[in-house]
Amino acid sequence: MAQDPPAAEPAASAPLEAPAEPAEPAAKLLEQAQVAYAEGDRAQAISLALAAAQRGGGRAAWRFLGSAACQVRDARLATRAYRHLPEEDRTFVLGLCRRQQLEYVDGAFRTDPWTAP
Repeated sequence: MAQDPPAAEPAASAPLEAPAEPAEPAAKLLEQAQVAYAEGDRAQAISLALAAAQRGGGRAAWRFLGSAACQVRDARLATRAYRHLPEEDRTFVLGLCRRQQLEYVDGAFRTDPWTAP
């Protein structure tokens, strides 16, 4: 006669931790990024906009990042932002980058189109 398997022991309860502070909403981060940019703090603006993009800031955050990246001539970030955008926003970012002498060659922005990324 087969016996029933032993009952599973209840899992040990994890110690209670204080809840984490809620993350800033993407829209608020993007707003802060725009203020930082207007005040001339490009690095802070880009950092805030990246956080916004990572928290679901979507098209607006990536467009801001693409624009800011072109202005500071950050080819890698401009490429990253460009790849997250729909065609009409890509055209906008492409134009901004070209005005800053960043060329889009072989799927990436470059400061010098003759060298590898």
